[in-house]
Amino acid sequence: MEITEQVTKVLAYGEICDHCLGRFFGKRSHGLANDERGRGLRIAQALGTNTPYKSFAGTCWVCGNFFTSVSIWADRVVEAVKDIEFSTLLVGCRVPPLIAENEEMVWSDLSLADPEPFKSEVNREVGKAVSAKIGKVVDFKKPDVVIILDLANEKV
Repeated sequence: MEITEQVTKVLAYGEICDHCLGRFFGKRSHGLANDERGRGLRIAQALGTNTPYKSFAGTCWVCGNFFTSVSIWADRVVEAVKDIEFSTLLVGCRVPPLIAENEEMVWSDLSLADPEPFKSEVNREVGKAVSAKIGKVVDFKKPDVVIILDLANEKV
């Protein structure tokens, strides 16, 4: 199945943000953020099918527009670690079951070979935002602090 056909099928599920659309093809190519990849795929699909381009507007059925709140999550993390002395950090998260089910359904239905899990993008994007806000470095091997985001309960 060609990529434009796969994108068309993903878009048929309902409103989907550029982050989630791009993440379904997240291991293809390098040097693009998932939202950039998603926007590019949306454009390529419109061009390939000669249909009007439609940018994302609404609520993403996969993530519920989680990625609009990355800075809010980063602020929560900053507040949670303000009294801790550390140099390195790592962000992890607990993914709500519905989000995991949504993305796994698409992976399975369309036999997608190159998706990136929601969890990976959340950890990376919130980690980058926290690092930028407080000037600490992300360390995947031996972090001084591990921060767990409880997305369902909106807690750090």
